[in-house]
Amino acid sequence: SLSTNDCQLAGGQFIEFSSTASMRVTADQPIAVAQFFAGQGDTQGLPTDPSQGDPSFVLLPPSEQWRSSYTVLAAPGIKDNYLGLAIDSTKVASVDVDGTAVTGFTAIAGTTFQVKNHPVTVGTHTISVTAKPQQAPGAGVTVYGYDSYVSYGYTGGLDLGTIVTGI
Repeated sequence: SLSTNDCQLAGGQFIEFSSTASMRVTADQPIAVAQFFAGQGDTQGLPTDPSQGDPSFVLLPPSEQWRSSYTVLAAPGIKDNYLGLAIDSTKVASVDVDGTAVTGFTAIAGTTFQVKNHPVTVGTHTISVTAKPQQAPGAGVTVYGYDSYVSYGYTGGLDLGTIVTGI
């Protein structure tokens, strides 16, 4: 079950759940993981009711496809823009956005992963990831933004190396 952290799905099955927590998803077979953003007013009465936004859908790349550099665009005409950053702290020494080091990452309990929702201004941004010695650098990047009854979100990029064979 999802609540006991041992959810098992057969081929073609899916699970949908709500959470405001960051988490790590693992699998022993190929999977697709997506994130849906709730729309403004869609969860009325709950402490997590969004005060901005419209439903958005973002496919998340596996950590094996994370890149060491990205160039992304935060949409004009949107009030609040963010970079969703995810790193493996055993592999990454630092992450810079537009030449400035990002601090304040939050650990995902029971893992070596850390995350940060980093606010950015409208326009083009560069993300550079520096590896620890003898490690391959990489970070997961999601670009998203919210305004009154509108939102957007997209994967900042991914490598396209082969990670699954024999299918």
